[in-house]
Amino acid sequence: MHPLIALSAAGRQDKRGLGTSIVTDRTGEAPPRAGRAAGAEPISPGNRFPAAYNLRVPPSLARINADLHCHSCVSDGTLEPEALAARAKANGVELWALTDHDEVGGQRRAMDAAFGLALPYLTGTEISVTFAGTTVHIVGLGFDADDAALVAGLAATRGGRRERAMEMAGGLAAVGIRDAYEGALQYVGNPELISRTHFARHLVDSGICHDTHEVFRRFLVDGKPGYVPHRWASLRDAVGWITG
Repeated sequence: MHPLIALSAAGRQDKRGLGTSIVTDRTGEAPPRAGRAAGAEPISPGNRFPAAYNLRVPPSLARINADLHCHSCVSDGTLEPEALAARAKANGVELWALTDHDEVGGQRRAMDAAFGLALPYLTGTEISVTFAGTTVHIVGLGFDADDAALVAGLAATRGGRRERAMEMAGGLAAVGIRDAYEGALQYVGNPELISRTHFARHLVDSGICHDTHEVFRRFLVDGKPGYVPHRWASLRDAVGWITG
């Protein structure tokens, strides 16, 4: 089995952190539906992340309830990896993956928590990519999260976020919204991953906007005062990191 790659529309998650993705294996073909048939078992904690799937699944696969796109506070989510694992289990999820933005630092915690709950688990991450002049998000699943090239590539992708955030704050200050950078930092679990989402939460909680959709529409999309483009990884690089 190969690692999976999914294309996720940037900013298209719902309030639960779920998103719609188009999933293929590295050949570009849609794989069979992933499932937990009899005999499937999670990898035990303490093992190195396998290069392929982190779940041993027999050839005959069945339709199951899978959540393969969620974020923790290690990136731009609000819950700890352990809390997300518990929530997934409580909601009947049968196959789970933590897919933090441009970060794999929560993978060991997520994997150990899932194992403790007897919840089959796949490693995951959502990589920000510039493709054809547009930012898209690539979700990778079932890779080796200790891979040196992947870890280094994600670190490079995270670089520059602070400078971008400072520019965003400057644009917002120009239209009367002061101290937005400091406000956004209150919502950041990992300062290297400060993003528009954190600014949006600050503006909502400050009463400037009713919800995050309004924040993006008024301030954080192309042509608006808080928008600053970022040069992300290339599609080729992201796919290479995922597939090894």
